Amino acid sequence: MSLRLAVDLVPDRIWYANLRRAVPREMWDRLRHRVYDAAGHRCQACGARGILYCHERWTYYDNIGVARLRGLLALCAACHAVCHLGAWRIGVMRTLPGFEPGAHWCKVNGLDRAAWERHEAAAWATWERRGRRAWRVDLGRWAESVPAERRRGRWLLPEDEWSDGGPGRPARKEADDDQGESSADDGGPRPGPGGGGRVRAGGLGPSGGLDGPG
Repeated sequence: MSLRLAVDLVPDRIWYANLRRAVPREMWDRLRHRVYDAAGHRCQACGARGILYCHERWTYYDNIGVARLRGLLALCAACHAVCHLGAWRIGVMRTLPGFEPGAHWCKVNGLDRAAWERHEAAAWATWERRGRRAWRVDLGRWAESVPAERRRGRWLLPEDEWSDGGPGRPARKEADDDQGESSADDGGPRPGPGGGGRVRAGGLGPSGGLDGPG
């Protein structure tokens, strides 16, 4: 079944191993503004206007332990909270008072509560399974946006191996990292549940030997 909005939990071993954290702030600002412009300053899941967040979409190849960046989406706060359901549950996602992720998911997808419960249960089961292994982070076509000191080819290095010292700031809340802002102001994975502290990417992929999945 094709969904407009899905829970998109990031394996805990690669929380903060993402494009937003790997690129300089000014580069992330340029990238996300392109996403907002391409989306017509609307949420690409529900169509809402207002504050938008740039959400990184990853494909997880469980058989080889590769997480590949496949897209950037403009999402409103509500849809973003559904994607990062674990972060919302521990209070680090910005939503309006009274927000309930299941109700919003049902509205966006046109499905009933039973479908939400099945979807949520499957998402948590997948997250738990993926948390048992190491992951390599493939930046895909966005690799060239990342400083060479932070990657090997298209593979993201763990932050403690960044030769330029990295961003020099503590890990922050996911909502702050995505720099949501009003779409009218054109002038601005994950974490899962119950986690905290800094995490590093799983093992490093080869610089050129693995062409990667599909």
